[in-house]
Amino acid sequence: LDSDTISSPRLFDTDVSLECELADIINFGEEDYHLVVGKVNMFHVADHLIDKNQRINTQALDPLMRVGGPNYARVGELFECAYLTNGYKEK
Repeated sequence: LDSDTISSPRLFDTDVSLECELADIINFGEEDYHLVVGKVNMFHVADHLIDKNQRINTQALDPLMRVGGPNYARVGELFECAYLTNGYKEK
């Protein structure tokens, strides 16, 4: 699929795709470690993942996350937090 904001094509048949560009690469540590920072230009989200409030339904998405090294995780219990000026408070 063609992208809207970058020259690279998007993957076909995915529920979510992001169009990103490189913002910075930060080198640190005694080893050759890098923090890669990207700028997200555009989100493409399948209609069945959008709820009545026009937000992504996280449970329906069932995201897979890389948490470091060879370790991955899925979202467990979901809860909402009310925003406070000094932090977050669980509802």
